[in-house]
Amino acid sequence: MSPMTTRACCARNQPVFPCLPGGSNVKERIKEGMRYSTECLILLSPASRNSDWVKHEGGIADGYGKPIALVLLHVGVEDVPDPLRDLKF
Repeated sequence: MSPMTTRACCARNQPVFPCLPGGSNVKERIKEGMRYSTECLILLSPASRNSDWVKHEGGIADGYGKPIALVLLHVGVEDVPDPLRDLKF
């Protein structure tokens, strides 16, 4: 997704994914969006802590050398999955 598309969607206070045309490759769009981002915020909650997508997106951000902030919401440090443990939170 281009930076302009992302900004346009966010400017309307809408999630980014509705801007994806049908049949889009979600993994590629995530990579592209991460490439254009300046940082990554991971909100770790009871619902997201076991998500493969959360780990995948954190790995992409790390691979691009993006600063990553891990925010814990109703979970403790012991709940952080191994792939995310060396992030600062």
